[in-house]
Amino acid sequence: MIAFAWFVSCAPPDESATDPPPEIVADACEDANYVAADSFLLTWCTSCHSSQVVGDDRYGAPPGVNFDIPASLADWADAAADRTSDGSMPPAGGPSDEERQALVDWVACDLPGLPDATTVADPCDLPTAHPGPAFASDSPCEGVVGMRIDGDLTVDAAADLSCVCDVAGSLACSAPTSASMGRLQTVGGGVDVSACTAASLPVLAEIGDNLHAAQGPLSVLTLPWLTNVAGEVRIADLPTLKQLRFFRLRDVGASLVVEGMDALEDLDDWSSLKTVGGDLRLEDLSSMQGTAPFLLLDAVGGELRVSELPSATVWAGLEGLRDAPNVAFTEMNSVPDLATWPSWTGGVVEFRGLASLTDLPEIGSDAVLESVTLADLPALVSVDGFGSAESMGRLDVARCSTLPDLSGLDKVTIIRGDLVLHDLSTFNDLGLDALEVVEGDMILTEWPSLSLDGIVERLAGIDVGGTVTLVGLGP
Repeated sequence: MIAFAWFVSCAPPDESATDPPPEIVADACEDANYVAADSFLLTWCTSCHSSQVVGDDRYGAPPGVNFDIPASLADWADAAADRTSDGSMPPAGGPSDEERQALVDWVACDLPGLPDATTVADPCDLPTAHPGPAFASDSPCEGVVGMRIDGDLTVDAAADLSCVCDVAGSLACSAPTSASMGRLQTVGGGVDVSACTAASLPVLAEIGDNLHAAQGPLSVLTLPWLTNVAGEVRIADLPTLKQLRFFRLRDVGASLVVEGMDALEDLDDWSSLKTVGGDLRLEDLSSMQGTAPFLLLDAVGGELRVSELPSATVWAGLEGLRDAPNVAFTEMNSVPDLATWPSWTGGVVEFRGLASLTDLPEIGSDAVLESVTLADLPALVSVDGFGSAESMGRLDVARCSTLPDLSGLDKVTIIRGDLVLHDLSTFNDLGLDALEVVEGDMILTEWPSLSLDGIVERLAGIDVGGTVTLVGLGP
């Protein structure tokens, strides 16, 4: 066998790697077998190291280093074992120490059972049919290399599931065990891996309903080939999950929610996402340091809400966002460069507790602002981005300590809801020079720089449908 020290798998070369071949563990060769090795490679390696994967989809894996072809695997087996043993591969981590050792032993024992061929027929081309429902505790893959399950699959125990190619129904974990299915390509129903400790589905491309992973022991979730989820994606309250590998996910039919993830460090691997049919919510991600997600995101059908990312210091992305009817960014130290959003259409807007926001995104001339909340924005200096608006629903502005006035809203003639202005010590007048009608209440409070006499005179030209409250104004 040939081993090169610069072998890589979806990661930059390491020219200093000169470790000797792995040693054979006593009696390990009695248990070493190709089935276990192939399952490991399918789960952790061939999403990049496959003859079927080309170009940028290989994520740095050198052309020709393919583990789905026996001759190539034989050439690179020593290097693969070295990198697996030292923990540098796969680059995102995931395999247990026992899984790593099983591959190392198989290589050290001279690849027992490796097929003697340059190509191998895909077992999923002619799979054995299982009527379903299927349970991992029944060992459905015993004696089977390729299987199609025509009903549901429940992972209720640790078992070899490497034969599973497709599941027509749903896939769910019901026990705290690892779900590893290196050949699984499609699931017709939903996927719920909340109860699993780890879930590795490296070639799963389509989910016909929802993807859920929430409030469980899950610490590893690997879905590098997933491109489409017809329903919603909800990943929440998983305290030990540090990374989410969704390199190729393009479309989510309903909402995408990631929240309550104390250990999650970034979302950079979501850069292929283009459309979300429902809400897109990222909330309560306390460890996220910096991120550049959603570089290709074009449209969000519901609310775009990003909230409580206290550690985020760098944020890029969203530059291509064309349509998001409702937007909320709250309690963050860093926000996207909102001024770069093209053709922004407005809707319900909430910007609150954003330490670095200086300007508002520029809305389109046909934008309909149903509600605008600007609060606790210490760096905001202008609202000119909303300058084309001639009406809006509710307007609520509070504690924007560097905002000099609302002169950027001088085209607004009607507010269809309430007008609430609170604690704006830098303002000397109301602004909103074209305002004629407030259909709801007008509430002006804690504003000592605003003259009570002046505002009373100004109110004479505004038709207020509700009540007027003036508290804490100057003389």
